[in-house]
Amino acid sequence: MSELWAAPDRTVPLLTDIIPLREGGEFDTGLWKIDLATLGGLIGGSGYERTRIIPEAADFTLDNANGATITDGTYGLTLEVPTGTNGIRFVRSNTPAPGAPFRAIARMRPLSPEVGSNLYHCCMIARNSANGRIMIMGNYNRDILIQGFTSFTAYSFGLYGVGVVDYPTWLSIRVDATHIYFGCSWDGETFYDFSSDTLGSFMLTVDEIGFGCFMNGVKCVDIFQSFEVI
Repeated sequence: MSELWAAPDRTVPLLTDIIPLREGGEFDTGLWKIDLATLGGLIGGSGYERTRIIPEAADFTLDNANGATITDGTYGLTLEVPTGTNGIRFVRSNTPAPGAPFRAIARMRPLSPEVGSNLYHCCMIARNSANGRIMIMGNYNRDILIQGFTSFTAYSFGLYGVGVVDYPTWLSIRVDATHIYFGCSWDGETFYDFSSDTLGSFMLTVDEIGFGCFMNGVKCVDIFQSFEVI
């Protein structure tokens, strides 16, 4: 493991004593300055990552709960779905989606280890409240999958599915005047919009945004560690 060097007769402060000079910039310890990427490498991380906006249950409504629960935690909001139930669990932001253009960004990880054809972990979800149509993107059997539903339980079509080398931690849904775009990122800053659909072909508009999962009779536990709409 890397060690930090200090001049003789000087004490290296604890990481909790480090004061950031500016967000996303350098830290000044009094002995040396270190940027976030270097700090990440020193402690075994991957460097800079987007600042997390931890979601809180009071700001969301769990639609089609059917026994599922959301629980606040220090590092994220946990969604737990029991066995023996079906359908999309939509953790919907109580703030309606803004007018286009906008991008919703979420960081998420599965806590339950199961994979297979009956569960769809760590999803971002867009919905049209007027017609009930939904587009959902998430981790399906170690693939990124995007599907359309006409309700919380009625599948309509598959838009995109592909196996990935390393499943991304950050996902996004971006909406402009004519399209809905689905993207991923490993740091929360640089997104790759890998698929899209015209709004006119299915959704028409998006006025509800959030995250969740799709289950078909099996248990699922996911943690959502950041959520924002920009």
